[in-house]
Amino acid sequence: MDEIKTSPPEETIKPDAGAEPEGEQTPPPEEKPEETAENKPEDISPKKPKKKKKTKKQKLIESLVRFIIKLAALALTAYLLLTFVIGVFVNHSNDMYPSVRDGDLVITLRVKNSVYGDVVAYTVNGERHFGRVVAMAGDEVYIDENGRFTVNGYSQIETIYYDTRPAEGGITFPYTVREGELFVLNDLRDNVTDSRTFGAIPEKNVEGSIVLSLRRRGF
Repeated sequence: MDEIKTSPPEETIKPDAGAEPEGEQTPPPEEKPEETAENKPEDISPKKPKKKKKTKKQKLIESLVRFIIKLAALALTAYLLLTFVIGVFVNHSNDMYPSVRDGDLVITLRVKNSVYGDVVAYTVNGERHFGRVVAMAGDEVYIDENGRFTVNGYSQIETIYYDTRPAEGGITFPYTVREGELFVLNDLRDNVTDSRTFGAIPEKNVEGSIVLSLRRRGF
């Protein structure tokens, strides 16, 4: 029997994965046109408003407003100080001679609690006076015609050059100072317009203790 010869199978050639098939060409990349002033895209982001320069008139008005505000603040501060902290008065008598004389400018401290020996400004029946605190709440004051002056039975050592005597038609002694009151006397004891006449004064009538006295009419 004749042998039947078979031809070997043809090899299939696989195209390279990276190779381009014949007849097909990759188009070249598109070139972006250069940006110019004509074809540059319009910026649509919000623009900050430009600050307007202030005119001289506007600057003057602003300076004037600032000055008025500072002046008002200064006036308010002065008012609060003079109302609640310090007092400034002119003495028109010699009741406290020689420590405070007629015409002296007196500065008091309102926030200070009065103590024995303090010279205070106070009002009685709408009139301002100055006097020295000699007795406080609970103290018993005694003054007689012979010039004897005691507090709680003890003689008072003072740098006063005048005898202390009761006021004619004034209060009677011994006198006990009530709570919330002060007993005040003038340094010029011959002038009896003090507690010997109208009794102890309420502490609420005190306008402060004297911290400074400025002499205006010589020494």
